Amino acid sequence: QVCPIVQVAIARRQILGHRQSDLVPFKQSEEWHRQQAAFNRQPRMFWQQRAESYLPVATWDDVRAGVKSLLHDRRESETFTLDNMKRLFRLRFNLMLSETALGYSKLREVLSDPRLRGICSMHALGR
Repeated sequence: QVCPIVQVAIARRQILGHRQSDLVPFKQSEEWHRQQAAFNRQPRMFWQQRAESYLPVATWDDVRAGVKSLLHDRRESETFTLDNMKRLFRLRFNLMLSETALGYSKLREVLSDPRLRGICSMHALGR
């Protein structure tokens, strides 16, 4: 009976959260920091790797152009996973793709934004 209560405290009430593999008060969690960074439209420097810190942060124009370019240059059956998008932006465009700098706490929300309508769509793949 403890597990459902903990799940409600994490998912619905935002009383608890996760930091790395630990359960912590929500305001100490990664999700809280991600939400704050998104609210302030700032990259999440707290978790950012040092190698990325010198890269400029992608703007909405950069994201639109980058996604268009990635999709145009891909092989016909090639798809991109969310895990790979940040790496592709870093390697191909020398830009840090930061969902929080764009006002979102999750990358899937960025790629579902109306500003990318007509450029890309997201689909869940069964595993």
